[in-house]
Amino acid sequence: MNVDVKDFIAIYPNVYQNGYCRHLISEFEKLVSMGAGTTRKVEGSPRHHKDDISILFNLKQHCVGLFNDMGVEDIFFDGLQSCYDHYSEYFSVLKDCDVRATYMKVQKTPPMGGYHLIHTEKHKGINANRTIVYVLYLNSLNAAEGGETEFLYQKRRIKPVENTLVLFPAGYTH
Repeated sequence: MNVDVKDFIAIYPNVYQNGYCRHLISEFEKLVSMGAGTTRKVEGSPRHHKDDISILFNLKQHCVGLFNDMGVEDIFFDGLQSCYDHYSEYFSVLKDCDVRATYMKVQKTPPMGGYHLIHTEKHKGINANRTIVYVLYLNSLNAAEGGETEFLYQKRRIKPVENTLVLFPAGYTH
């Protein structure tokens, strides 16, 4: 498996079959056109100019088209599990943790949009037990388009590349 693991951040390229990410985008756009999804402005973010649109892909709530005769959630979680199994080879303490992913959230971020405040993915309430964060980039951005995931304390910025999955700790360090 061709993977970059540094600073507890693992970058997995080409996790899914060709066309899978484009299929998710298409299904997302279809659901949004039918009125699904929520928009939100990021409060207090001086660089936030437009709304992000988020949808939790949940087959109990949404009719999401199959990809190559398979459910998109099944494909997603199979790929995520494969990456997590590899990640836990580097950090063996995770092998004994009861870690599970419970949903797929798909978010469309417009140009200059996004969450521009440094934050942690583990905090009080619903995310208090969060251990690992996973991000799948559905499309690539060129340098002129901007966009990145920044890890402040590691002094790292990851440019979105289609079909790249990133795993990292949910704590304040990342």
